This record gives sequence, C-alpha cells and structure tokens, in this order.
Amino acid sequence: MLKKIITYAVFLLLPHISTAENHNKQTQSSDINIVTITLCVITTATTFFGVYMYQKQYKNHKLLKLKTKLLERKSRQLSKKTHELEKNCHEMEKLSIVAQLTDTVIVLTDPEGNITWINEAFVKHSGFKIEDYLEINDRSVFKAAACDIDLKSYYEKIKETKHSVSFSTPISNMKGNGWMQAELTPTFDKDGNITQIIAVYSDITELKKAQNKIEQQNVEIQQSLDYAKKIQDAIKPMKIFVDTVLNGYFIVNMPKNTVSGDFYWVDYRKGCTLIALADCTGHGIPGGFMSMLGQVTLSDVIAKSDILKPSAILNEVRTRTIKRLHQRGKIGEPQDGMDMSLCIINHREKILSFAGAYSFTYLVRKDIPNEEIVKLTKEGHAKLNFPRENNSFLMYFKPDRMPIGIHSKENIPFSQTDIKFQKGDTIYMTTDGFADQFGGNNCKKLHSSAVERIFLKINSLPLSQQKNELETFITNWKGNNDQVDDILIFAAEL
Repeated sequence: MLKKIITYAVFLLLPHISTAENHNKQTQSSDINIVTITLCVITTATTFFGVYMYQKQYKNHKLLKLKTKLLERKSRQLSKKTHELEKNCHEMEKLSIVAQLTDTVIVLTDPEGNITWINEAFVKHSGFKIEDYLEINDRSVFKAAACDIDLKSYYEKIKETKHSVSFSTPISNMKGNGWMQAELTPTFDKDGNITQIIAVYSDITELKKAQNKIEQQNVEIQQSLDYAKKIQDAIKPMKIFVDTVLNGYFIVNMPKNTVSGDFYWVDYRKGCTLIALADCTGHGIPGGFMSMLGQVTLSDVIAKSDILKPSAILNEVRTRTIKRLHQRGKIGEPQDGMDMSLCIINHREKILSFAGAYSFTYLVRKDIPNEEIVKLTKEGHAKLNFPRENNSFLMYFKPDRMPIGIHSKENIPFSQTDIKFQKGDTIYMTTDGFADQFGGNNCKKLHSSAVERIFLKINSLPLSQQKNELETFITNWKGNNDQVDDILIFAAEL
C-alpha cells in the first residue's frame, strides 16, 4: 500500500523533474524547487501512510470492541444457564429429599418397565429391602407387581397415548393385604419421546375400609327407610276403600326421599267423602314422623267429630298438634307443623266445602263461570282463571295464611268456602313440591300459574292419562336437577 502511495506521488511530480533536467539545471532556484518537491513527496507519503495506519488501527479497535461485546453476551448467557442449572439442581435435591422422606411409594422405570429407582417408603409399605426386591424380580416392575392387575397393559396405553393413567387395586405383600391407588406419569425428552415413567403408589387401605363401612351403613339406612315406608303406607287409606267412595281419582306421589313428609287422607262419614292433603315440615325421616303424627291426629279428630265442617276439623287438628308437640311459642322453639287442605264432598246436596292452611286446591269445570263462582271471586274467597278458548275455567280456593301448628294467628279460626258442584267437576289438591321444582331451559321454578295452565290443559283427558301426563311433565321439567321437595297431587272427579 505504501509503495502505491509513493509511486502515485512520483507520478505527479515527474513532469517537473523532467523539465528541470532538460534545462540542464539552469539556476540554483531550480535545485531548490527539486528539494521542495522532494519534501512534498515525502510529506504526502507520510500523510497517506499515517491515514492508512489510523484507519487500520480504527478497524482493529472496532473489531475488538465487537468481539468484546459478543464475549460479554456469551458470558451473560453462560452465567444465566449456570444459574438455571444450579437452581434445577437445588430443586432436584429438594425433590429427592421429599421423595425419600414421603410416605408415598415412588418407583421410576424406563418405558419398558425396568426399575431404575425406588424410594425408601417402599420398604415401610412392603416389608422388602430394595436390593433384595430388585434382585428377586430381575428389576422388572411387571414381575414385581403385588396385585392381580395387568400392569403391562397400562404401560402400553401410556406409550400409545402419552398420557398419565391411574387405577386402584387390592394388594398383598409381607405387610398383609390392603389397597393402593396408583398414578403412572410419563416424562419426555425434547423430541417428545418417553424417557421414563414415574409411578406413585398411595396406600388407601384405611380409606377403602371407611368407604366400605359407609356403603354398609348406607345399605342399612336404606333398609330402614324402606321398612319405614312400609309402615307409612300401611296407615294410608286402603285403595279398595278409596275406589268405593270416589267416582274417579288419581294420585301422583313422588317423595324426595324414600319416606315422604306429604300425605293424603280419605274418609267417609254421614254420606260425605272427606279428602285431606298435607305437607309436613321437612321431608325424609323428619317429614315421615310428622306425617304419621298428622295422619293419626286427623283420623282421631274425624272419628270423634259430630259436625263435618272442614274449618272446624282444621281448628281441632291444629289444637291437638300444638299440644302433642308441646309448643308454647317460646323464642328458639321448633316451629314444626304442616300445611293442609281439606275438602268435604256432600254427595246428597252436591256441595263442596273447603278449608285450607297454606295449601292449594283447584276446581276445574267444563263450562263458563256461573253467578256463584263470580260472587266467590269478587268476595276474595277464590281466584278465577278463565281462558275462553277452551270453554273451561279453573277456580283456585284461597287458603288461610297460617299453618297447622304454633303461629302468631293460632287463635284465629280457619275460614271455609262452600260451593255447589256439578257432575264432571274435577278437584286438584297439591302440595307445593310440584310448583317449586326447578327445571326447564333456564333452571327456574315452575310456579303455580304454570300449574294452573297444566290442569286446564289436561282436564279433558281421562284421569289415568292425566296422571301420566303430570308425571311425564315433571320428570322432563326436572331433568338432571335435584328434586327440591316431596311432590303429591290428589285429583278427584265429582
């Protein structure tokens, strides 16, 4: 490079040198010019050389700086990886300590079922020394299995699906018989290949014993409930008797549990049929006890009553219920009792008398409302539902808003509603379990307005078909939701 610079400088000055020689060195000033030119050439060459060396040094410095940055970056990356490795090693140490100290048996195997490691908990649970156990079973987890389950099939499933599997099984070893819960989990390399399978075995023997005990208790409880239901059914009115005193009827009875807190009662006195429907506090066993108390009390009152008035009967049933439950109205005292509706059908005079304690009774007639019905509605004793398109109406008898039991209105007598009935009229007596059931697309309560529409819709069907329609409807409405209460409907044709 330096040679090129000098050559270029000489080439520039050559004409001046040639001119000086041709004049044969005419004057002394010519010599001075040559010296000056020579100095210029040297200065120029030196300058070019200096610039060249500076550029070269600058490039070397820049390259060195870049290499330094790369080394610093690699150093930081190496430091980060070293920190991660130290952290992983620390975590592995902790996991190793946990695996050694835990009461759960942990076994590591390769994908083919060859045991590579077992923790110390194995000794406690099996009674075997690890070295002896591995030697006896040739380090194969399939030979070492202390259960009848096909462990090999689970390994094949893991290799096929690359997912964990779990199972529980009875086991037998030097410690005796028991149960274990196993969780088999694969681990993978960066290419997604299974490197090992981690088996975690938990002793669930005590849990299994408790479960078996609970199952046995459930069987015994269910047997007791079934027997209680037989006793509860035994005190109900006999079907042959109800068939005799009513023209036609049906019963929808769907207890929430085996034993129901709802009950119906039918009797016949002095040419009149008495029908009662009650919803007792609670359901299941508590409700069952209350229902039996209610049936016995109602039967006793009716048997000793000379006047067949539903309001008078409810008054007496309430008095006796409060007395038998020893209710005094004190704060914190149980408010047990029942809701009840009572209808008395006077067949000779064709009069239907109703009294109710928080309970529902409807009458459906295939006709338009007459003056009597309109008057009862205006006086507030009943509510009328009259969709004119089907030429039938539904009348809802309004009950008193007080129960059979202790209450702030216990000294107020129950009211009574009397109407003339017509042949073909149908009464529907129902507890609130049907209307309160959650279901449908929006999981909401059915409500009494929907119940009224259903009764109007099915009234033209035969009674047996009406029963099927109601049972099918409530089953479909409920769907997968839990039943919230006992369901009882008693329908009778007048």
